[in-house]
This record gives sequence, structure tokens and C-alpha cells, in this order.
Amino acid sequence: MAVLHAYHITNLMVKMIEEIPIMDGSASEFCKMVEEAGVEEQEERAEELIIERRIEIVNKNKSLIIEPAETFSIHFFLDYPPPIGQQTLDFVLESGEAFKNQIAPARTFGFVKDIEMLNRMGLGGEGDFTYHPGR
Repeated sequence: MAVLHAYHITNLMVKMIEEIPIMDGSASEFCKMVEEAGVEEQEERAEELIIERRIEIVNKNKSLIIEPAETFSIHFFLDYPPPIGQQTLDFVLESGEAFKNQIAPARTFGFVKDIEMLNRMGLGGEGDFTYHPGR
């Protein structure tokens, strides 16, 4: 969904026979698919969601703050125990290219302690134990 937003795609039909493949766990392949297929401008404009006031949601040690702004931007802070530690990201969505280069390559992570449970749930099958710096 983030790829569609980054490329300003608001009208799309996706037909799937099976579950959408996880590929490498990032959005990079979806960016590539959009770029290969191309985007067709349509006359009718999509209705935009406009944030008119600050919204803050807090749940224990997690929070989400949404504020009115002229551009879509994100400030993200993560604080996990080592080896992950504290991480911060500031991003402004200036173009699909910016999203493709700065956000799309991001992949999720998991913990070894959770592998057995994920396998029982039929999840995490595409994961691996390989560290991929910069990927």
C-alpha cells in the first residue's frame, strides 16, 4: 500500500490466485513492478484525506502522532534492546524515486526466540538468518 501511495496510484485492480508473495520482505520489487507497468493518468481526481488537527494515540510505550502538514513526512524512533538498539528515521515523501531509494529496501526483522511460534502459525516461511547490511 505504501508503494501505491508513493507513486500516487489511487485506482488499481489486483487479481491474485494465491497470497501475495513476500519476495525479499521489502517493497523494492513492488516499486519495480509499478515502474515496469507504468502509471496512466485519469481525469477523475481521487478524494484526499486531509488532516485538520493534531491526533495523538498512546498505548503504553508506543505512540503515533499525526499533524497537519503540506507534505507527507515521517519521524520514526525505535528503541529495542541490543543488538537492534535505538534507531531513528526522518523521511519526506518528495517522489516515488525517494520512496524507492530510502524506504522500499527496508525489511522487517524477527527474533530467534519467536521462530518456533511463527512456524506453528504458518508464518515467517520466507525468513532467513542472514544479516543484510544496507539492503
